[in-house]
Amino acid sequence: MNGEPAVCSFLAPHVPPRIESRYRGVRAVNRNKNAKRAVAMTPEPVPPDKAFPRYCDRCRKKTVWPATISYRSRVRYEGRLHDVDTPQLVVPRCRECGELYFDNHAEEQVSRAAREQLRLLQPEQIRGNRLALRLSVPVLAARLGVSADDLNDWEEGLLLQPRAVDILLRAYFALPDVRAALGGLDQNPAFESVVSASPRC
Repeated sequence: MNGEPAVCSFLAPHVPPRIESRYRGVRAVNRNKNAKRAVAMTPEPVPPDKAFPRYCDRCRKKTVWPATISYRSRVRYEGRLHDVDTPQLVVPRCRECGELYFDNHAEEQVSRAAREQLRLLQPEQIRGNRLALRLSVPVLAARLGVSADDLNDWEEGLLLQPRAVDILLRAYFALPDVRAALGGLDQNPAFESVVSASPRC
C-alpha cells in the first residue's frame, strides 16, 4: 500500500446508483475497498453549505467527513482508457470504513484533471473565448456544426468534447481566417470544396 493513490474506474456513461450527479461526460466508481489503509486522509474545513458529518451507507456510522486524498481514475475517452491522477482530491469519505462519496465538487475535480491530462480546453476557456467573440451559444454551435446543447454541456463541464471538436474550437478561437471561413448554414457551399494545389516554386 505505502501511500499509493486510491484507484477507481471512471467510465462513461455508467454511474453508481448512490451518486446523484449532474456530470454526464465522465463517471467514477470506487473499486478500492481498502482505500482507507492505502491513503492517508487529511481532514478538510467543513464547507458552509454542506452538512457534516454524514451517515455512511456502508458501515451505518455518522463518520463521513471531507478528506484530501491522492486519487487515480480510469477515464474512457473516445474508445480508450486513460489513467488520470488527482493528487489533492477533496471528497467526502467515511473515517471508519473508508467509503468514498462522489459529489458534484469531487467529480468536477476529476473532470478537470482528465481534461488537463488529455490536453482538452477547460470549460471556462471555451466559454471565455466565446464571450470574447461576442457570440451566443446557438450562433457558435451553428458555425461549428455542433448542437447548442452539446456546446452548452462542454462549457458547463458536463461532457468532454471530442478531440476533433477541441481542435476545431482552438482553430476557431485563434485564427480569424478560420472564423471567416466557417459561417455555419450561411457559408458559401462552394467555398474550398476542392483542395487548391500549392503553387510550385
